[in-house]
Amino acid sequence: MENKELKEFKEILHEVKDLDRFRKFMLFCMERLERGEEVSDIWNAWVQSGL
Repeated sequence: MENKELKEFKEILHEVKDLDRFRKFMLFCMERLERGEEVSDIWNAWVQSGL
C-alpha cells in the first residue's frame, strides 16, 4: 500500500465503531474480490446478508 492509501485506510479504521463487524466486512469483500465479483454486487450481497 502506498503511504497515501495507508493514511486513508487508517483514517477510515479510526472511525470504525465495531471492529468485529468491520473485520467480517473486510473478509466478506476480500473473498468475493478474489473471485472477480463486481464491487456493486459485493455491496448488495453484504446488505442482504444482514451480517
